[in-house]
Amino acid sequence: MRLDPKYFNLFIGICAVITLLVILFSTFRYVENQEEMFEETLDQTEIENRKLAYLNQSDSLRIGDLQGDPVVIHFWATWSGKAKNMHEALANIAEKKPGLKVVAASVKDVKELIKEYISETDYPFIYVDGTDLFHDLQVPGVPSQIILKRDGTVSDMQVGEGVEELSNKIDEVL
Repeated sequence: MRLDPKYFNLFIGICAVITLLVILFSTFRYVENQEEMFEETLDQTEIENRKLAYLNQSDSLRIGDLQGDPVVIHFWATWSGKAKNMHEALANIAEKKPGLKVVAASVKDVKELIKEYISETDYPFIYVDGTDLFHDLQVPGVPSQIILKRDGTVSDMQVGEGVEELSNKIDEVL
């Protein structure tokens, strides 16, 4: 029995569309699962006791020592265009919101590239190595942010480039 080529092509087309839909659904669900895991891990972590090594010093920063001011921990990397865009946006947000501290936690990056980037920009951030915290919290990617209240507890988190959304979340803790 021979299948008419017209029906065979239709069958192949339907299979391709179904496969594409399954891939898209799986991808969106995977991203949602990663963000949920990040949020759950963050809820279970006493972040105020975590120490992060300064990039330009031999000392380390204890996150809890920043209590009294709202804080944004910004996971970024020089190799991520989106993270660098968010870096600039956060600088603009911080300029308009006195008292906000931004901890720029670099992730999986070359120290020389970080130092070069920092010297080219003049952002008022606290620069630290955030790779270990990034892994421990199961952060799904860069850019990502954690917003801390004045008392050092977690207010919210964000994954991605939503500048307006992040600004609104920061306004809630100011």
